[in-house]
Amino acid sequence: MTLVETHICQLKRRFRTCGAGAAGLCQYCNRLFCDDHGVVQDDRQEICTRRFCQDKRRDLIRHLEYKEAVESRNERRLCGIESCSRILGGRCARCDGYFCGRHVEPREEMYLQNRVRMRRMASLCHHCWARRPIWVRT
Repeated sequence: MTLVETHICQLKRRFRTCGAGAAGLCQYCNRLFCDDHGVVQDDRQEICTRRFCQDKRRDLIRHLEYKEAVESRNERRLCGIESCSRILGGRCARCDGYFCGRHVEPREEMYLQNRVRMRRMASLCHHCWARRPIWVRT
């Protein structure tokens, strides 16, 4: 018997906790969920049905596609943005892509470290800057 099988779903069903047997542990919020409140995918990802966790799942899919496109342009020594033909000027600390000075800039970002919000300066592309609010949510 695994740890998940001995616990119950922590997600809400109407006004109280579901209480059904747990089928997985959400990789984003660390909550146990039953078959009705999440899915264990074939690639062993475990994601509950909470809106924030589903937002993170969708964002990650978009982000991986974005990174692939940036990497493809960078292999040709081009800015990671499709319509840009400027000289490379910096690297994004989040996606590791290279961009011209117009598409990457130093910004103060919030990040979570041991569940504590911290601030730091980082060089970020516009895509990574726009997606940061999704990932600081818990």
